[in-house]
Amino acid sequence: MSLVVKDWQLIVDLVDRGGKSFLRTFHLTATDTAGDATAVFTDVGTILTNLAAVTELKVKSYQVQKVFAENALTLPTSAEAEGEQNLHVSAKIVGDPTKSGTYDIPGPKQALFQAASGPGADLPNFSLTALDTFLEMFNSAGSDLAKLSDGESWDVNTAKGKKIHKRSSNG
Repeated sequence: MSLVVKDWQLIVDLVDRGGKSFLRTFHLTATDTAGDATAVFTDVGTILTNLAAVTELKVKSYQVQKVFAENALTLPTSAEAEGEQNLHVSAKIVGDPTKSGTYDIPGPKQALFQAASGPGADLPNFSLTALDTFLEMFNSAGSDLAKLSDGESWDVNTAKGKKIHKRSSNG
């Protein structure tokens, strides 16, 4: 079981005169060679040029991504491994204490909570290294690996959270 490269993709967001977006995905045939993705980005440029020649829509944005897939997927067996269960975390935005950012961790490990049962079973234990390390990814004063949805960072010292259940019709 391991994650292996599936392919590279170009996802183009086209916009029409009414402002409606249309996504088109191109599964690229070029690959990177020892980390050099020059061939991939050369093909991306060619595809964008060819697309512009056949459509009246404008490219609003595009993204290039390397897709990895599990080559021998086995489903989780833990009773807690339910996508509807989430650890909902909120914290104040850095530079604007009147705004809060949120993030939901799907299928959180029970070890992230204060207790295995009772009221503490729904409250996160922010002193745990694994949870703190994860939350610090969105902190500009921390590891700063990612931004929240609006491109913002949060102050993890203001974090609050609880276990929530998100409704799903998937069964």
